[in-house]
Amino acid sequence: MNLTLIKSFHCKLLGIGLLLVYAGPLQAASPRLIVILVGDQVRADYMERYHDDLAPDGLRRFRDEGTYFAQAARDDAVEKTSPGHVLIGSGLYARQSGIVNNEWYDAVSSRSVSAAEILPGGRRTQLRWFAGTSFARRLHAAKPESRVVSISLKDRGALLLTGPDQDEAYWWDHDSQGYRAYGQSPTWLQDFNRRQADYVLTHDRWEPLVPVYGDKAAAFAATAVILADHVKPEHDLGKNFPHEIRSLDALMSTPYSDDLSEELAEKAITQWKLGKNPKGVDVLTVSFSAVDLVGHQFGPDSQEIMDAFLRLDKDVAHLMRFVDREVGENVVWVFSSDHGVTPFPEIPLSQGFKAGRVPFDKAVLPHGEWIAATAAPFIYLENNHKEDADRLKKDLQALEGVQAVYTSKEIMTGHAPKEIQRSFYRPKPGEPSRSGDLWVILKPKYIFSDAPYGTTHGQPTADDQRVPLGFYGAGIGRVLREDVVSPVRIAPTLLHLLKIPAPDLSKPLNVFNYSESKTPTR
Repeated sequence: MNLTLIKSFHCKLLGIGLLLVYAGPLQAASPRLIVILVGDQVRADYMERYHDDLAPDGLRRFRDEGTYFAQAARDDAVEKTSPGHVLIGSGLYARQSGIVNNEWYDAVSSRSVSAAEILPGGRRTQLRWFAGTSFARRLHAAKPESRVVSISLKDRGALLLTGPDQDEAYWWDHDSQGYRAYGQSPTWLQDFNRRQADYVLTHDRWEPLVPVYGDKAAAFAATAVILADHVKPEHDLGKNFPHEIRSLDALMSTPYSDDLSEELAEKAITQWKLGKNPKGVDVLTVSFSAVDLVGHQFGPDSQEIMDAFLRLDKDVAHLMRFVDREVGENVVWVFSSDHGVTPFPEIPLSQGFKAGRVPFDKAVLPHGEWIAATAAPFIYLENNHKEDADRLKKDLQALEGVQAVYTSKEIMTGHAPKEIQRSFYRPKPGEPSRSGDLWVILKPKYIFSDAPYGTTHGQPTADDQRVPLGFYGAGIGRVLREDVVSPVRIAPTLLHLLKIPAPDLSKPLNVFNYSESKTPTR
């Protein structure tokens, strides 16, 4: 063999090697599948509080083997499901998307409207009130052959996460007592629904997945005593374990509903052949609703919420193992939550802190005759009382638990915090304000509640804003980060990975191809 040729070939290889060494980390390859998981109402502290009880191949993959943001928090002001899903999936604040709440009052039709109201008949999902450019629309514009499929118990969880222009969305329909599709329900979905009657027969009792002992058991017992008069579960579930399940509606308000969502996700992966698309990347989103349903009824300090969270982890592990088998390694996973939740006010009250329930029905608010409707935290005034907003503001600020009140005029002229402005959708000329005429902000540990039962969320407080945020999978660095970031940066991060420009969105997060990685510590 010619020695000159050998030396030349070796030099070329060396040059390529040097180029690779000095070029820095390579850009992550485009994945075959992106899976976005949302745990509705999962507080950030659940990931730490119950870390040691989590499965090794479920949520711990995000916390211990991926890039995890331990201080993540929403940075807007209406911590509700609908704006939270849009924030995660499309990277849009309510000021951009128009999705200001789960429901709001429409003065034109004099009725409450839903953020997830659909416009039927489209080839892909269409929504009546969505004003911004969704993730699904950006993806299809850049990569027309890609598919986006969403699943949730809630319509807003399925329809809003990656927004209009999804290829399909599936959610639970109370009227038909089964899952429905945006388009025509396929045969495989009809078959899936037929099995649910049998599912109730085999899941007629909700018992703890993991027994509790010692201090943890004592803490749960003490909480149960404090909340004895404030827990009122739906569908005759009962206040304490074991909870008897006597109907499909009852079952769907327990963690078993997440089992069905996970199983439906597997069916969708198989039927759509997600992750096996030769012409584009596929996206699956699954919003798990059970923690939210349980949290509203029993609160974040209950044994029920621990059980719901651990069962969510079990479902996540099951789905991740399924994708591992069916798709392989070139998958990027995201896990976050749309919002947290405030404890039952009776808990901090028992500890000596100020807390309480603030009624928000117009019948009990000052000058209720001026008010057309309320949709916490918004107050909508009758047309002939729009000029009385400042006077009503003064009286509202005197109520116990009220931190601040802003009029729509103050917000539109910049005289309100940035969190408020990000969540205020500026109406077009001639349109009524979706965010009302007055916006009421509560003090920490206070909730809007017209009854002495349950708890809720929706305020710009740490309880409601702090959420988990983690990436895992192909090209993801292994690092635990303590910087405060918002889930609004998830969508631009995924678009950056797919090389889809989104200059109007927030800055992408650096989660791909770390040159150095840090082993997560607790």
